[in-house]
Amino acid sequence: MKKAGPKREILISGVSQGLGKAIAEVFIKKDSHVTGISRSREKSLDWLACYKKELSYYPCDLKNPTQLQTLLKTLDKNKSNPDLIILNAGYAVEDVCDGINAGLVEEQFAVNLFSGLRIIEQYLPGMLKRGKGTIAVISSLAVFRENHAGRMGYSASKQALARILDNFRLQYEGRGVHFVTIFPGRMGKKNAYGMGISYESAAERICRALLSDPPPKTLSYPFLQTILTKLLHHCPSGIFRRFFYR
Repeated sequence: MKKAGPKREILISGVSQGLGKAIAEVFIKKDSHVTGISRSREKSLDWLACYKKELSYYPCDLKNPTQLQTLLKTLDKNKSNPDLIILNAGYAVEDVCDGINAGLVEEQFAVNLFSGLRIIEQYLPGMLKRGKGTIAVISSLAVFRENHAGRMGYSASKQALARILDNFRLQYEGRGVHFVTIFPGRMGKKNAYGMGISYESAAERICRALLSDPPPKTLSYPFLQTILTKLLHHCPSGIFRRFFYR
């Protein structure tokens, strides 16, 4: 009988609920070990108890640089060595009201961009040395055209994240490490016929894509919303504001 190899090691940020939780569960079912990071441990207790062996959980508020630094030192001490990193953590708030709240924008960049860069900074050198590994980031279709009034920091930070992945891809072409940018649209508990997708369906798509050899450089869903959003990127601002901005 062929001896089973070591489990695939996955690191996922933002695993307490929604897409991150769904991704973690899909990979666990595919015989992977998941290292999960999130701020809201209390939202995770029920399902974490189901995967005591398959999932190592670390609470961390990614807005807090000190907590993040402590987490990374702990992961290093515990010899965390992921084959695949999925930077899923996302933070969105209304930061515009008769001006802009720069502090809230900074918090969104801290979670959506800089926490991910710190994680990449820790693990990318090892991946390059081994000549293998995958880093995937969850960006957003909002980077093509933001349609939520009152928000600036979220789509701006997610766009910066996507652009940095583009630059990583160019910088390290041919080194064996793959960089995947994922642009999700509307998600929820149920599918919505091309204009929305359930967390579970999205997680299955992401898992299939990331386990393919080689994985795609980008992935967008749901299909109809992707097409519409990319078309609206070229829509004149006056028309867009009147009919789509809300």
